[in-house]
Amino acid sequence: MSCLPEIKKSKILIAMTDEKLIKRYRHNLNLFGYDVVIAHDGIDVLRCIYSHWPDIVIIDPQLPQLTGEETCRILKFDSATRHIRLLWIEPENNSHSHRTESQFEIDEVISRDIDQFALLSIIHEQVQKRNPQLSPAYRDGKRLSEIDILKRISRILEYKLLEKNVINLINKHANNIENPDELIEQIFKLLGATIPYDILAIYMADSKELLIDRTSNADDVFIEHIMCSVQKTCEFNYSKLKLSFFCHKHAGNAVEQDEPSRETVIIKKLYSKNNYIGALIVSRKTGEPFSAFEQDLIISLNDLLTTIIDNIRMTGKIIKLSAELEEIQNQIIHSNAELDRKIEDRTVQLHKFYEAGKLLTTIHDPNRLLATLVDMIINSIGAEVGAALLLENGEISKKIEFGLGFEVIKAIRFKDNGGKPIYQRVLESGEVVILNQQEVDEQLDRDILKDRNLNINALACIPFKTATSVIGTMMVINKLFCDSFSPDDIVALTTLASMATVAIENATLYQQTIQKTKLEADMKIAMEMQMELLPKEPPESEVFEVASMYTPAEMIGGDYYDYISIDADNTGFIVADVTGHGVSAAFIMTLVKTCAQLSSIGIVSTKEVVQALNAFLFKNIPRNNFVSMLYAIVNTRERMLHYTSAGHNPSMRYCAQEDEFIAITTDGLFLSLFEKTDYGEIVIPLQKGDIYLFYTDGLTEATNNQKEFLGMHRIQQVIRENKDKSAQEISSILFWYLHEYIGHQPLDDDLTFIVLKIIQ
Repeated sequence: MSCLPEIKKSKILIAMTDEKLIKRYRHNLNLFGYDVVIAHDGIDVLRCIYSHWPDIVIIDPQLPQLTGEETCRILKFDSATRHIRLLWIEPENNSHSHRTESQFEIDEVISRDIDQFALLSIIHEQVQKRNPQLSPAYRDGKRLSEIDILKRISRILEYKLLEKNVINLINKHANNIENPDELIEQIFKLLGATIPYDILAIYMADSKELLIDRTSNADDVFIEHIMCSVQKTCEFNYSKLKLSFFCHKHAGNAVEQDEPSRETVIIKKLYSKNNYIGALIVSRKTGEPFSAFEQDLIISLNDLLTTIIDNIRMTGKIIKLSAELEEIQNQIIHSNAELDRKIEDRTVQLHKFYEAGKLLTTIHDPNRLLATLVDMIINSIGAEVGAALLLENGEISKKIEFGLGFEVIKAIRFKDNGGKPIYQRVLESGEVVILNQQEVDEQLDRDILKDRNLNINALACIPFKTATSVIGTMMVINKLFCDSFSPDDIVALTTLASMATVAIENATLYQQTIQKTKLEADMKIAMEMQMELLPKEPPESEVFEVASMYTPAEMIGGDYYDYISIDADNTGFIVADVTGHGVSAAFIMTLVKTCAQLSSIGIVSTKEVVQALNAFLFKNIPRNNFVSMLYAIVNTRERMLHYTSAGHNPSMRYCAQEDEFIAITTDGLFLSLFEKTDYGEIVIPLQKGDIYLFYTDGLTEATNNQKEFLGMHRIQQVIRENKDKSAQEISSILFWYLHEYIGHQPLDDDLTFIVLKIIQ
């Protein structure tokens, strides 16, 4: 306790209902020499204060009769008790603590379970902060009688009731936003009947308007003096404000206080959502100070006046916006008449485009599509001749000519384009070329036109352009009934060209879809056949459990697994991986299955079966295809596992007794790599609880979105954590874990694995 500061003996009032908390606080405070007084409700708090005049009050917000908040309001309102330091016990729901601290002038918020040293430190600090200018009542320490206490409380509550009535009356008129002047006048009348003043002004920042209520005592000189003195605080320039005056005779009653405030001008700035919207200014010419009640009333009006001014602001903006909207509406009505005329003209044209689009989307033959398109364009704009070209792999694949031959098209070129025809320039650049009589004369090579006896007065060359490339172009020459293309003709040309581009792409996609559908049907049949080759059910045994999982990376894959029933005591397990994917890999997988089934009949040596399978595949599959494979045989009578690997990744064995993992592999290259290859064979005793994982590298090399492999260490963790579960459960958990790891990433390789668990 030597570390605690020396504390002057003071009186402390504890106001709460929790007896356990009272006992703990009183014990700690008495221990350090404080005089402690206890109160159990709000009325009792006031009696104790006016009887004992404590220095500090520790108050619980949940007091009966008068709440903690109400009690704090009274203490801070009364000048005789305003100096008392208030420690607010944080409520169980502490969301109110900061609100209370700001609104009721709480000096400190403490937690309910604060330790004694922290409490004593806070009390010592608060004692040092006491206002030395104490009221006479406190200095004298005179205990008030019960009647005097009740009179004092009653007078304070009357002030509060009057304040509440004023706020309620103002609030009653607050909805009269349609007539702001009348609303402000009502506020002035109500406040004037309660607070004697010579000037009461409301400044509205948005409109730069100052609404002033003044008595006959407040002449123009006094008003200017006050407003100039407060303009910096209120953020306005008085000489530039719009002034509105309201004049009333006020009969308000001043409230007597033991120690009246010396304030003669009160300024209250108003904010809405942290935005400054105005201010409230009150002043007396006589210099009579405002009482604590009057100051408290003005502060209490803050939220209500803020809401009223904010509503007036918003109403003004709405009226202004309504006028602007009415003007815009008139403009729109005027414009609509003009638009109606244009729309009527466009409607006919759009109907033609609509019919053209319907027709083009029904044609899937590119030649017929181009012919229909050129005919449609010539008739739509009244052209003389036209042609269309379609590209395929950068070369012209289709041509449709309506009076405009390709030889003529090749002869039409610009003067300054190095002898390159216009159609070729359009195909390379994707630009639209529109030339009327003047542009034809200025830009085209007239000598070539004369040599070929070509008379051109208007020309248009429009590309068929997709998002990534130009797939063709069309050219039309001359108009039948005029000498140039109109803006509507140009719109028709570009629109029909866009529609033609979509129709051409659709026709191409239609042909490709037919081919793709046929290919997918063939692939589906191949996939179904491949799935039929996989085992339907795992073998049953009293010695082991087995479960498998197979997911191809594509529709059909190159992985393969199988169970082979050799005889009553021996069961074979195969996992193989053919290089590549797709149809060729699936075909080789079919050969592996067939040959493996035939080669394993009656043979319990894994090495012999793998050698026979290698010799067969070497002679029957292409040289650039290889197969990695593992072949294991479980002999339940001798309780042995025979194992051979042909270039396959190591299998994994979990030894239950040692709780460790061992990699299983043997010497031997891929199948079909060489005609003659030596393969090793190992024999492993079967032990109860051991788990074997036979897999392809599609399992360990599965990647997440950060391109990280799943890896064997994660697989081992899954198996170790689930070692007591069945083979089927381990297989399902491992498959689920894999998909959680890779997320939405597709498989890069076929996924195949077998879980073998020894249960006896």
